[in-house]
Amino acid sequence: MTLHPLWNTLATPSAFFGTSILLGFASVSVMANYVQQNLPATLKVGLLLGITLVAMSLLMRYRIPGADAGSALFWWQLLASLVVSGWLLSRAGSRKIPLFAGILLVVIILSGEFAGRMLFYGNVMSGAPWF
Repeated sequence: MTLHPLWNTLATPSAFFGTSILLGFASVSVMANYVQQNLPATLKVGLLLGITLVAMSLLMRYRIPGADAGSALFWWQLLASLVVSGWLLSRAGSRKIPLFAGILLVVIILSGEFAGRMLFYGNVMSGAPWF
């Protein structure tokens, strides 16, 4: 989609794959941490991969003109997705996280990724022609 620079970049697949990987590994890490304290290295690597892909897509999006990188949605995604995930990764396996707190962390990460999708689609739908 050459009409929409935000959609015509590597940031698009990176953001969508990163969201899936990040949410999947964050959810499994929370549940595994609830069951046992020592998490397998695979979960930590997967969580780090998700954080990296989301961060890479945010960095690419920040450099695209008209991507609303200064909006509250962008900063909420940065805070909720990357900072909370980074904190979760730093705590993974070191101490048990209560189940309710873990679920709350995953919901916060999910809200950050929803903010990213809202920003992604809002940039195209706010202008006409759409396609």
